Amino acid sequence: MSKIAQELRGQSAEDLQKEIAKLNVELFQVKIKIQTGQEKDTAKAVKIRKRIACAKTLLAQQAASGVEKSAEKQAVVRQPKNQRKRKMFRGKKKRF
Repeated sequence: MSKIAQELRGQSAEDLQKEIAKLNVELFQVKIKIQTGQEKDTAKAVKIRKRIACAKTLLAQQAASGVEKSAEKQAVVRQPKNQRKRKMFRGKKKRF
């Protein structure tokens, strides 16, 4: 697990959303600075994007863990693809 994930893992969903919003603003500012030549370190933008992605992933995992519990009760059994009935085209052939 990365350092970023370890830092963010203990936060609540609201805190993660605030962090994502803050990082998006920071990313925008860094991009502007890079384009205007004020910032020479382009890796800074990459690091911020990775942090945003990590926060979004953790947020999705938290949401999925809550959904999985309710989904277990309503599990739908699906047939394997090779055992499903295939729909055949029935009707007149179209001539062009």
